[in-house]
Amino acid sequence: MVSVYDLKTYKPKSTDKFLFDTNILVFLYNSLNPDLSETKSEVYSNFMAEIVKSGATIYLTSLNLAEFVNVLISREYNIKKQGKDDSYQKKRDFRNSDDYTYAIEQIKPIIRRMLSTFTKLSDNFEELAIENLTNDIKIDFNDEYFNYLCNYNDIKIITDDVDYSLLNSPLEVITANKKMLI
Repeated sequence: MVSVYDLKTYKPKSTDKFLFDTNILVFLYNSLNPDLSETKSEVYSNFMAEIVKSGATIYLTSLNLAEFVNVLISREYNIKKQGKDDSYQKKRDFRNSDDYTYAIEQIKPIIRRMLSTFTKLSDNFEELAIENLTNDIKIDFNDEYFNYLCNYNDIKIITDDVDYSLLNSPLEVITANKKMLI
């Protein structure tokens, strides 16, 4: 069963290893999305500062980074789509526009900041028992993959995603989401 810890009371230790779920990365690096909850951004940002102070390791995977960039690009597309006719498409129109180029240029320094803070985690794809991932999927495949990767590497995940509480897994989850802390 998943172990869920309250972010407000969890004290990171130097030996801890963490992975921020993509939703938390968006809270932490939301400069392209000022509509996000400032309260959640602050809570998770404060916890990140505690982790850094403790000397614990924070990992970043290529999948985290890809999801993060795609979320920011999709949000930018949705903003630019407003006021355009229904034929305006993300891949055909937005991706070939100056707005897309601008969004990518805004994302690059965020990625550089992330890479200077986090430790890259190789997923050792050739060693992973991917067939175990597909035995009993109850949540989004990427979330299930993060669950597997965290368990494989003894990493705690920091998330706001309630789906992780549905897992039958030894995963350790740290969250500020009250629905998960019940």
